[in-house]
Amino acid sequence: MAPRVCLTAALHGDELNGVKVLQEVEARYRPADIHGTLVCLHVVNVPGYQAQQRYLPIYDQDSNRSFPGKSDRIRPNGWPTWCTNGS
Repeated sequence: MAPRVCLTAALHGDELNGVKVLQEVEARYRPADIHGTLVCLHVVNVPGYQAQQRYLPIYDQDSNRSFPGKSDRIRPNGWPTWCTNGS
């Protein structure tokens, strides 16, 4: 199996520096340069990003409390499993 890297940003909607970093990473590489899979999730917490607040507004929950996640659960606890396992 080829290597896989998942880069995330804006897990907390008010932390924006990572979004720009991922834009720069994405611009640096062409698909032909990569041997494996590079997944860039520019904004993980979209509702929080839009509201410019740390928490998931619809759940009033801090996103980093969702890890490691559970594959049989829906948001916000389902996506950490996908991000770490790819399934």
